[in-house]
Amino acid sequence: MTAKSILRFVIGYVIAAVLMGLALPIIGIPRAQLLPPALVYTNARGKGSGIITGKRKEPTSNPFKVGESVYLVEYAFRAKAPDLLGAKGAGTNQRYTGTINVGQEEYARVEPKGIVPIRYEPTYPVISGINLPAFGRSGAQGSGLFSGWMLWLIPAVVLGYCIAPLLERILLRENY
Repeated sequence: MTAKSILRFVIGYVIAAVLMGLALPIIGIPRAQLLPPALVYTNARGKGSGIITGKRKEPTSNPFKVGESVYLVEYAFRAKAPDLLGAKGAGTNQRYTGTINVGQEEYARVEPKGIVPIRYEPTYPVISGINLPAFGRSGAQGSGLFSGWMLWLIPAVVLGYCIAPLLERILLRENY
């Protein structure tokens, strides 16, 4: 494996990622499912209000912080369901929920049944959070770091691997 073949693969992967980013939204898979949730939440445009549905204090699962607690705030909000591939109820108001890890001070301040501002991604409302400085993005199913977006890396790598030999014909030829 030479440096040129690795470079061809990297260029092929970038081309594959761009092609998937352009083609998949056309068939009903939003870009928000292709990107890391933190990046999607940073650029989220949807705003609304939600309600605090509960709060709980649990022992941390971090083995380096034994005896400490994690403070969780749960919320719910309503948003228009996006038109996803194979999804039912597109365009209707759906209920979405989230859970946020907060500090002890914010946990003490927040009250259940309180109204809070919500920010979410309109094309994928599962990625949401409380739009206040001390809060942030939810870690609910589908919006965590290890969620479905990582599955899209596999087809991008395979497509990049298929594009790489085509690049040898155009540029970056091997010298034997």
